[in-house]
This record gives sequence, structure tokens and C-alpha cells, in this order.
Amino acid sequence: MSNDDKLIIPDPDDAEDGEVARTRHDERTVDWEYIYDLRQVVEELESTDGIVDVECHIADPVPTFTIETLEHGLGFDIPRRIKQLYVVADGFHLEWSLECEGERIPGGGIELFDFATVFDSWIDELWPADTSPEEEAFLWSLRGVARFPDPERDEMVVLCVEEEYPTYDLFLHHPKRQTSQLLTVGFQRYLELLLETKGTYGWHHLVAEDGVQNDRQRERVRHFEDVMTHHFPDTDLDRELHTAVPESDGEDGRASSLSESDEPSTPPSDDTSET
Repeated sequence: MSNDDKLIIPDPDDAEDGEVARTRHDERTVDWEYIYDLRQVVEELESTDGIVDVECHIADPVPTFTIETLEHGLGFDIPRRIKQLYVVADGFHLEWSLECEGERIPGGGIELFDFATVFDSWIDELWPADTSPEEEAFLWSLRGVARFPDPERDEMVVLCVEEEYPTYDLFLHHPKRQTSQLLTVGFQRYLELLLETKGTYGWHHLVAEDGVQNDRQRERVRHFEDVMTHHFPDTDLDRELHTAVPESDGEDGRASSLSESDEPSTPPSDDTSET
């Protein structure tokens, strides 16, 4: 397994420090104002030239009984900073496209799963059988939080749910390749950034702990920067997203280590369908 395709297993000994670092923005919880802000983002997308096919569906709040039942099955309570989102909306779906020279290409989006799906069984999707004991213990702690609407995408956003490791870290996970990238933001901050970026594909790589790893990811980040520059020039992004995209560094083997299955299905300049 190369440096680019690795499964990052958190160390429980680092839980206290990680909790402070990754939940710095998570001290407050999501409330109805977040749903109002999401609707404002949708209105902005619909009124922006060059953006088409804007879709958004916000689910009704999850019943308290459902939350309590699933927590009973898990054997411990989910932190309020996480489950509070589902108290106001049991997931949502956002998707939009770009129109360029008569062609429509995926521009951004996210499908945030409902509470029951997140904390249900993920056998065969995130929990493959052919793993080492160390990897297996970690993989069984993962729960899918969101996926990208574009069918060309295979990444998912997953949450590490483990009573003995209570940081509830987020990862950008590749179920097919069984690889993951730790994200440097907690659940609350992730939701905030989702609105700040309008869900534009590519922003996830700017908050990955490993940073931008290869040419494919660089193209995705460039897509993000191009869209934000041309369509949302007045958006004041937080400093954590003001990351310069490094030049190709194929000499160190990282960019050139992509397997055939990792190559974009279209030329890099057109590969805007993935984050």
C-alpha cells in the first residue's frame, strides 16, 4: 500500500488531544438557523449565472424515540454536537451542475444520510472481511455519514464511532480501495464548511490531514478554486480553505503512483465530477 492509499487508524492514546483540536468549532450545536442558512445557499445557487439543475431536499426531523433506540443498540450515547443536526433535519440532499458551452457537468453536492442509516450496520460497504485484525477493529467503528451525488464518485465521508475513542473523527473514505484520509475538522465545522463552499466538489481535500496527495486531487482542488473564483467571488472563505494548490510532484512518486483504476475517466481538465 502506497503513502497515498493508506488506512489511517487513530491512536486511542491521542483521543484527548484530538478532541480539543477537532472539536474547537463543535462547542455549539446545529440548530434551525443552519437549515435557514442551507436554504439561503440554495437560493444563491439558483440565482447564479452558469449554475443549473439545483436540487435540495431537507428531511423532516428524526423522532427522539428513534435516536434513543439506536443509542440503546450501540450501548452509549451519541454526543449532542452530532445528533443535534438530526433533531432539526434527518439528513439532506444538495446537488447542482455547471453549464459551460452548452455542456452540463457536476458542480457540487452532498447527500447527508439520515440518523438511522448512519448508525445502522455497514457490513459489505465499509466493513470488508479481508482485513488485518488491527484494520478490522478500526473499520468496524466507521459509519457512513455522507456520499456525493455524482455517480462517478466512490468516496464517502465517514465517522469513527467508538466509545473508547470519543473524538468522532471524520474521514474521506474509499470503500473499494479500503483507504482513508483523516479530515482536520469536526462534525460541526464540517457542516459549516459545507455551506461556505456551497458544496462545490474539491473542498474536502483542503481539510485532509495529509493534504493534496496527487495530480488527481490537485485537479479537483483547482475545480473548487475555479468555481469559487468565477461564480462566488464575494464568498469569504475561512483561512483553512485558503491553501495553495502545490505543483505536480511526480518526481517523488506520489503523483506517478496512481494505479490504472485511480486514473480519471476523463482528461484532467474535464474531471470536475469529483471532489
